[in-house]
Amino acid sequence: MDHNIWCHLWYHTGMMSMVILAILAVRRVFANRLSPTLRHLLWVFVPLVICLPTINIPIVVDNANVVTVGGHFLTTPAAGRSVHIISNDLNVRSVDDIKPSTFTRTDSEGIFRSTQPPTGVTVDIQGSRTEQYFAWHGNELAQAKEYEFQMVKSSIVKGRLLDGETKEPLANQLYFYWRYHPDDPGKKAFMPQQQYTNANGEFTMPLHPKLKYEIFIVANRQSNHGGGPYTPKIEIAVIEPSDGDMDLGDLLVAPAKIAH
Repeated sequence: MDHNIWCHLWYHTGMMSMVILAILAVRRVFANRLSPTLRHLLWVFVPLVICLPTINIPIVVDNANVVTVGGHFLTTPAAGRSVHIISNDLNVRSVDDIKPSTFTRTDSEGIFRSTQPPTGVTVDIQGSRTEQYFAWHGNELAQAKEYEFQMVKSSIVKGRLLDGETKEPLANQLYFYWRYHPDDPGKKAFMPQQQYTNANGEFTMPLHPKLKYEIFIVANRQSNHGGGPYTPKIEIAVIEPSDGDMDLGDLLVAPAKIAH
């Protein structure tokens, strides 16, 4: 189970334990002074007092994939989308430096709630391969009572990896693509995304049209376990998808650098 999910389970278990202990303590102290009605009301008011600071403001995600209806644009809630909120600080030197992250999903109305103050974070929202959201944020999310994220239509980028010597397709080759801010090389996603080519060495990636991407493989790595290391990194291409689909064609990889 994800580390963050365990953290949330431990947190809420602790909160419920505090609630129960507080109620039992109050009932014991005032056992002879409270009417039966008031003793029952304790089960309502004490949890509210303890848990009220943890109640979060809803954040709305709207689907910006527009459908033309009678000349007007129709937007629909982006329900069931995965949401990752991660700190912008990539200079992590130890486990103690890792700031809490939020991993959740939007509900049927396209709403999710962040369990951490969203200050200085990257927001990554994924659903279908046709639309997505990814952006770096400062303090504006923490200051807003409600914030609307607009999903954008993905640019579909495809190509094929070939052995640079034999020109044979690199079948089932693990490759990575790292997201960068197009105007600030210092801003990049916390981790790269990863996929495998098919039996013909072909790949298809749904990319954000406003970001910059570095496509690469890691020599002698075929395991898709999460995390690094991402070295030795063999760069394949650097692209900016713009607002349309792209076909990169055949991309040659030096044979000495191919993972086996």
